Amino acid sequence: MHDTSRTAHRMLERGAGQSRGTARARIAFLLGGCLVAGLLLLALWSAASGVDTPPAGRAAQTTGIHEIQHVIVIMQENRSFDSYFGTYPGADGIPMRGGKPAVCVPNGIGGCVRPFHDPSYRNAGGPHGPIAGKRDVDGGKMDGFIRVAHEGAVGPCRADPSQQQCALLRHPDLMGYHDAREIPNYWAYAHSFVLQDHMFEPNWGWSLPAHLWLVSGWSATSSDPYDASTCSTNLQGCRPGRARP
Repeated sequence: MHDTSRTAHRMLERGAGQSRGTARARIAFLLGGCLVAGLLLLALWSAASGVDTPPAGRAAQTTGIHEIQHVIVIMQENRSFDSYFGTYPGADGIPMRGGKPAVCVPNGIGGCVRPFHDPSYRNAGGPHGPIAGKRDVDGGKMDGFIRVAHEGAVGPCRADPSQQQCALLRHPDLMGYHDAREIPNYWAYAHSFVLQDHMFEPNWGWSLPAHLWLVSGWSATSSDPYDASTCSTNLQGCRPGRARP
């Protein structure tokens, strides 16, 4: 599972127009891939305060998309769509056959690991920088996640599968998924509002560049932050001698 997760062109419409407070504001939740708490609180405050309440005597005559008055974006930092919503009913998540995952990711030592339910609230996961992401996807084969996360164990375990570290390759927590038992609030949001299951991260890599893309459409380093012509793309983050993104 990687940060380059699917989250939605196709929306699962489950009440995108829900009433909230005296304003009867319609709020669309977009569950994406870092919790923007400030935006969430601001939107909820706005709805509850009646900011968008139509003037007295004038009924709101809105339909379709115009019913949405607030858009709240919730980003899941370092989580794939499948990690949280892979088994959500109706979502395009983990492929299932007979109630069991139908996919299996190679582990680098001759076996493969299927997604499994993980009740743990802490997960180690794997590397999620731009280079690791490309190696995970492996030209579209989507078979590098376990090997990249535990590449130091692959060689030794091929030579001696009995080593203790080989357990990481047979049951890596990055193949685990959660559901309403661990994250009831997230599943409640998905049930009441809009869950996007086909949206991809715009850039390879980790959280900071993804955040910058969210607000500006670019992650860059600039020698002069007031002159866009001095900026160049940067997905790696801060490096010695370089300005902050």
